[in-house]
Amino acid sequence: MKNLALIIPFSIPPSGLEKDLLRNLNTPATANLLGWAERQRHPDTDAFARALPHEYWLTGHFPPESTLQSPSYITSRHLQAHPALRAGYWFSLQPVHIHIARDHLVLTDHRQLELTDEQAAPLFEIAANTAGEYGLELQAHHSSHWFLRADQWHDLKTATPDAACGHNIDVWMPQGESARAWRKFQNEVQMQWFDHEVNQRREQSGLKPVNSMWLYGGTQPQNLTPATAVDIETPRWLSTHCQPTPSGLWYYDALISAALNSDWSSWLDQFHTMEQHLMLPALDALNSGQIDKLRLICTDTRRCIEFHIRRNSKWKFWKKPGLTPLFEGLAS
Repeated sequence: MKNLALIIPFSIPPSGLEKDLLRNLNTPATANLLGWAERQRHPDTDAFARALPHEYWLTGHFPPESTLQSPSYITSRHLQAHPALRAGYWFSLQPVHIHIARDHLVLTDHRQLELTDEQAAPLFEIAANTAGEYGLELQAHHSSHWFLRADQWHDLKTATPDAACGHNIDVWMPQGESARAWRKFQNEVQMQWFDHEVNQRREQSGLKPVNSMWLYGGTQPQNLTPATAVDIETPRWLSTHCQPTPSGLWYYDALISAALNSDWSSWLDQFHTMEQHLMLPALDALNSGQIDKLRLICTDTRRCIEFHIRRNSKWKFWKKPGLTPLFEGLAS
């Protein structure tokens, strides 16, 4: 592996907190890499884009041709695991918790659900049986990620759960002629889940009830990006902490939940973990010649900055190490 491209969602800190976060970061390897790097700032995505910048990257659709539709998260790997997905029009579907704010409904981070396989199984069965009654088909990928076949809903414009997280869901709900049919199906499942024993036990344990579903993506098998094979020379430090993607990037997702939930103490902890397990080995790999070029793609909810570091970049002695390239030029 001579060239490594790594995408790190939410590695760009929020405007207004950059000084406080910078003061509490001790990451010399990251500082060296960013200090040597050539930087490319991409145009910000629309405030109401239906996916986050890193989600477009992961599915090979960055820059997005349209921000009115979330990209599909169904890949060739999923097709191999679920032969039923090879025909029809499929969406991703996730069980979620929606809470009531003062005058609107807000989608919470699905990672906070901590939904186990045992809890998900009866909820999935209800949703699958209801789907069958509506002429739909539901397949489970794992406890918190399902696939829904709805050939007649191909007109729906959807948003990813992370793009909608923390916002008034009215803006982010599926839109199109089939939206009414989706809401009818959604409401039917919600009513059956409302007082289910799974949710009763969860609430007794202090956990949020699983009270809704979130529909996003939407694709046909012929529109899928082929799976990318993992290089046999992939270093263990990379494969242990990151995931390969169909678009050829390696994906580090540990900062996402902390950022979406504005838990900046956890964000700092995760950033320091990234320093030890990812940035320090990457720096060593550049120094040793294991890799010749490193590309870091750093994003937040709208912004995207690429950093290009070559093996000979370290000879640019006039460039000082520092994290300021992450903070410079942040939109207000």
